[in-house]
Amino acid sequence: MNVLTLLLPHLQKAFPGKEIIISVFTTAGYNRASILFQSNKEDTKIFYLPLDFWGLMERVFRRLTPSVLIITETELWPELLATAAKKNVPVFLANGTLSAKSAKRYRALRGVFRSGFFAFHKLLVQTGQDRTFFSNLAIPEEKIEIVGQTKYDLLWATDEVEPLAELKDFFYWVAGSTRPGEEEKILAAHRLLIQKFPNLKLLLAPRHLERLTEIESLIQAAGFVSKRISARPDCQIPILTLDKMGVLLQAYAGAQVAFVGGTLVSVGGHNLLEPLSVGTPVIFGPSVENVKEAANQLVQTDIARQVLTPEELATAVSLFLEKKATREEVTRIAQEAFASLGGVSQKTAAIIKLEVGDF
Repeated sequence: MNVLTLLLPHLQKAFPGKEIIISVFTTAGYNRASILFQSNKEDTKIFYLPLDFWGLMERVFRRLTPSVLIITETELWPELLATAAKKNVPVFLANGTLSAKSAKRYRALRGVFRSGFFAFHKLLVQTGQDRTFFSNLAIPEEKIEIVGQTKYDLLWATDEVEPLAELKDFFYWVAGSTRPGEEEKILAAHRLLIQKFPNLKLLLAPRHLERLTEIESLIQAAGFVSKRISARPDCQIPILTLDKMGVLLQAYAGAQVAFVGGTLVSVGGHNLLEPLSVGTPVIFGPSVENVKEAANQLVQTDIARQVLTPEELATAVSLFLEKKATREEVTRIAQEAFASLGGVSQKTAAIIKLEVGDF
């Protein structure tokens, strides 16, 4: 979904006046899409993609009569692709990537996907390794093009991100996309921080909202009081929990400092660029396998810190609170650090336009 938010403005520019229909599979996906694309209601529609069965996909294509199909998450459905091939609908993969595990699984299913793979006009992939994985699926190499990762374009997004209204009066740092085993370390760091910054609040934003009750028990066990932001807490509450979907970027936009989760436990990390895109310095732990390129670049700057322990986390937050860099300065440094990696969304839309022309 994040890929599409970056790609959509460029597609609208490349194909003015064309309706863009966004498919989702879950209620959570529908709700998130509704929030992300609410400003584009006139040009976009959202619908539930049915199960990948022949009759259902035939019905979808008859009803929507798409001119182009763009897949923005590397989740390939054989009947969807086969129906696109049968209807001569050109298919593009944007921001394509495959893990070694996924590549092995798709290779074992090549027979199932064989007819569907003919629908691909171009696979626009992130790395040379991705190109190798896709070519091993018997997809012609001339159809596979390395364009890079769209995620870096977030640093140049022009839409203004408004901080959450519920938090406008709070002086806080945020721990976003946290995973089990991280909250205890974050709470330990906050205990150290409030000795120096007694008015500082902590916003905990777990990766999965169904963990909120569990996290509230952890907060209570640590001797803190907490409230969910939907309960409109006052400024006396030391710990806040984010219980709304699709607003993490807004939470980052109002924070003084952000810690990105999935990095103090062996998960591999989540998007390190989101806080930076709204001018908030970022902190992360040692587990960055999923975001290694970004992490390696960021540790060379003054707008990010990598930490190993609660004590180091508290020290890093304290450092950024005392430094007081402006949001404009943080974003500028981030853009300079990743200047060579930007522009992928625009390039992707341009390639699709070149391939299909006007329709």
